[in-house]
Amino acid sequence: MKCHNYGFCRKCGKEHTHPMQGKYHTEETKRRIGLANRARPNMMGDNNPAKRLEVRKKIGLFRKGKRLSKETRSKLSIARKGKPSPMKGKHHSEQTRKRLSEKATLQMQNPKMRERLSEIKMKQFAEGKFVPWNKGKKGLQKHTEEAKKNMSVAHLGKKLSEEAKRKMSEVRVERGLNEKQSELAKKLWQDLKFREKHSEASKKMWQNLIYRENQSEKAKENWKNLEYRNKVVTNAMKAVHIKPNNKELFLDSVIHSITSNYKYAGDGQTIINGRCPDWINTNGQKKVILFNGLYWHLQRLQKTEPTLTKEDVMNIEKKPYEEFGFKVLFIWEDELKDVEKLKQIILKFNKQGD
Repeated sequence: MKCHNYGFCRKCGKEHTHPMQGKYHTEETKRRIGLANRARPNMMGDNNPAKRLEVRKKIGLFRKGKRLSKETRSKLSIARKGKPSPMKGKHHSEQTRKRLSEKATLQMQNPKMRERLSEIKMKQFAEGKFVPWNKGKKGLQKHTEEAKKNMSVAHLGKKLSEEAKRKMSEVRVERGLNEKQSELAKKLWQDLKFREKHSEASKKMWQNLIYRENQSEKAKENWKNLEYRNKVVTNAMKAVHIKPNNKELFLDSVIHSITSNYKYAGDGQTIINGRCPDWINTNGQKKVILFNGLYWHLQRLQKTEPTLTKEDVMNIEKKPYEEFGFKVLFIWEDELKDVEKLKQIILKFNKQGD
């Protein structure tokens, strides 16, 4: 079958020359061709049917899902190799650039498209085809202070979705990055110079107002999470190795002389809504006992708020426990003087709800 294509033919994979190559029409022939073309409708510009929206949609639907074979793509690649790009020396208009940008933005908003691109990148990375732009350039490229500030502002307030966090976590676990990073951090931290350098970098970061505000927002957001609050308080209590002081030991002996339904929990054993009670009921009742020293729980606060009273402090401190249905008994430092009265208060509190 004879090919009627000129140039590179997709059907046979050969280059065909035009029959008029190197030849020229006579003036008479040119005149006749001109007259014949004048009788035809003008197909230039907007008159071209291929530029109509409905025609373009039809063409798009016809070509949708159709892909060239690997062999054809290979032939096209060979034919175009060494030739300049059709766009060489040309530039898109502002309107075209805007349209392309809007189209790309819409595509990236599609979760399926993002997932597909992510899979392609991960596959390329695994096969060694995708090389990060900054690989092997550690320490060679340094951002200016202005660039750092701009990047910080650009990322401010942006958060990864829970789905993205989950995927990142899965990838890290799959590649064993958590263990590797932990081992590397331990080795680095043994180096005194590294620790000093890390400390200096932290100080510089903390001097940045935007960074501090960002960290503050993160802390507030994290503190809303109950598990996070309890974990932070538990770790803090364990870190300082809190033990009961003499007054707490005395109160503990008084409590146990009346009932054995309470155990000391002021060392961080039990955390309720981000708070650590001093004693907690072990008999299935939601009851806690809080011991308040006069200085730390009242006098220290009165320096900034002179009108603050014990009742105000108790109303503030019992809220986290009451949110979880706990009853709270406050024992103040000055109440330890009258032991008999103290025993009556504890006994009355212990009988509540029985």
